Amino acid sequence: MIRVTIPTIPARAESVRVLAEQVVDGGEAPCLFRGTGTHREWTSAMLDEAIVSGADHLVFFDDDARLCAGWREPLEEMIRAYPGEVLGLGALHPRLPEMLRRGHHWACTHVWTVGWGVVWPRDLLMGFRVWRRDPRTSPLLDAHQMDHLANVFLRQAGRLCYHPIPTIAQQELEPGEERSAFATRESTCVWGEHVPRDRYEPGWYARLAAPPPILDFPHHSGPAPTRAWGGSILDAQGAVAEPWPGRDWAEPL
Repeated sequence: MIRVTIPTIPARAESVRVLAEQVVDGGEAPCLFRGTGTHREWTSAMLDEAIVSGADHLVFFDDDARLCAGWREPLEEMIRAYPGEVLGLGALHPRLPEMLRRGHHWACTHVWTVGWGVVWPRDLLMGFRVWRRDPRTSPLLDAHQMDHLANVFLRQAGRLCYHPIPTIAQQELEPGEERSAFATRESTCVWGEHVPRDRYEPGWYARLAAPPPILDFPHHSGPAPTRAWGGSILDAQGAVAEPWPGRDWAEPL
């Protein structure tokens, strides 16, 4: 069982409507979440609401995400392939087209969990919620967006982000908006845009014996390192000097 959440604000109503219709066309009624308060408060409330829904996998799309036709079947196949992993549907890494040419249908990164398209297994999202409540994490919550926090959490938990090749989602940039200087903001390998949709066939995302390649983070002029956790350094790639010790990920609300 999946659950799709789209955070909403009144100024983005038309964009939300377009995405919600695409989600409905795939046979899923999205949850339109309108949070209040600070970024820390509304993102925490959104995660809590998703967790208590009881869904096995929680899908989050920002309203500027756009889905390829027939997105539901590939997504379900992705989840069956890696049910316990975070799936980065914002497949932004510039080497993904090369990976596809080499015959790979998956790749992994340490730091490319991008907020406008991500799938969380419920138990791992519960772990993220517990991590956010850890006093040592508190300085980060008001300084960074949720996708950066997710990347730091995954690094500290010793996990990777898994990216489907091609992906099912693209980010719609505003008219005149340019790609970020930090990294590309658009997926580099998408069904129906970079790869003909009729190439998809059942089994495309099947898990193989060999693990997916892990792609390095390209050189960029990203944000300065962030100091947290009693002096540990969390750099722009999410690398940390101190692993998160963790607690009970099933901690109740």
